[in-house]
Amino acid sequence: MIRLYDLQKKKDIDTLIEVLRNSKSKVVRARAAEILGDIGGERAYTELISVIINENEDDEVRNAAIKSIAWADKKALRMLLEKLEGRKIKGVSWVLVDKLIKTLKSDDVSIRMNSAIALGRLGDTRALPHLIETLEDEAPEVRRAAAMALGMLGNAAAVDALIARLKDDNVEVRKAVLEALVDFEITPDEADEVAGALKDPDPRVRELAAIVLERGGEAAVGHLLKAMSDPVRDVRVAAIQALMGCLSRVHPARSEAVRRRISE
Repeated sequence: MIRLYDLQKKKDIDTLIEVLRNSKSKVVRARAAEILGDIGGERAYTELISVIINENEDDEVRNAAIKSIAWADKKALRMLLEKLEGRKIKGVSWVLVDKLIKTLKSDDVSIRMNSAIALGRLGDTRALPHLIETLEDEAPEVRRAAAMALGMLGNAAAVDALIARLKDDNVEVRKAVLEALVDFEITPDEADEVAGALKDPDPRVRELAAIVLERGGEAAVGHLLKAMSDPVRDVRVAAIQALMGCLSRVHPARSEAVRRRISE
């Protein structure tokens, strides 16, 4: 019996390709695609691209192949785009970015989703307005990917657009938005908007909101004090930790009052 773990450990590309082509289990084939992406190299990428362009391929396997390429290196992205366009593309980052921006409009949800991820990983700010626009995509998995990508770019110009998606009806999108906001400084007005997520029905969303509010300074203190009464322990802990992080930006008199409240 072939064990994928052993094949991954040995970097046995030949056998992994055979599994990807011939296994009767779509779960096994999808995992083989993921491992090939992790190993990398032209042969692995060529096989993954063959899966991607096969319109009759199983969705689970195809999506695994697309994801593997999106998280791979620039060479993999260039190979895929060349196959899709039917012509050579020079290996310059801005060319890849331009091509990936175009694929954000693809009819294929998986292509849009992973194009967003790839743009985030490339880190070119020319993708910023296009990723912000993609936050409005009809597919929640694409909106989630756009939020992740904007977090990777780390450009503060995306903060308002990200905060607006905290009202998204998909919980995974709301989580991705807050994860993207973690490293951004937020203004008092933005802190008030983020604080709305402390009332979210999902406890992980509330926990992430508390973590983000650490960047809100004094404007976040009142919201975080209320979050200390959350019924979920992880949310309460996140609120306390965020408050401790806020104290350096709070007036000394209020800082001492907050310390007393935390110690109660």
